[in-house]
This record gives sequence, C-alpha cells and structure tokens, in this order.
Amino acid sequence: MKKSENSSDPTNARYNSLQLQCYEQRKEINRLNEHVTQLENRLRALWDKLEGERKYYMEHLQLNEELVSEIDRENERLKEQNKRQNEAIDSLREMYAKEAKP
Repeated sequence: MKKSENSSDPTNARYNSLQLQCYEQRKEINRLNEHVTQLENRLRALWDKLEGERKYYMEHLQLNEELVSEIDRENERLKEQNKRQNEAIDSLREMYAKEAKP
C-alpha cells in the first residue's frame, strides 16, 4: 500500500479521528482534574480555617464557663458574708433595744 492510499483508507481515517477525540478528552480530563485539585485545596483551606475558629471559640467558651463558675462561687461567698453581717446587725439591734428599755 502506498502512502496516499493509507490516508484515504476509511479505517485509518477513523483511527485518526478517534485518536484526536481521545487526545481532546484527555486534555479535558486533565483540565477537570486540575480544577478538582484546586477545589480540594480550597476546601482543605476552608476546613482548616473553620477548625481553627472552632478551636478558638471552644477555648473561649471554656474560659467563659470557668468565669461563670468563679462568679457563682464568689456570689455564694458574698451571700454567706452578707448573711453573717445581717445576723450581727440583728444581734446588735437586739442588744441596743434591750439597753434602751428602762
């Protein structure tokens, strides 16, 4: 077979057409793979950012819970102190009331 006969061969033309289609599809697959990689990287970056923010807020939430507990303890201590002071005041009032009676 001569070279000119090869190019007009329908099998060869079909083969060349399929090769071109495969080449174009491979280029598109590569482009899409690159896009997927970019999306994965963006997603990973967003996930890392959200994870960092979650950790930050969880730490602050824990600190706030500790502060609330500390405030509650201080409030209870002040209630007890106030109760003792009121008892002392009541006791002094009773004592002065007894002394004031003729």
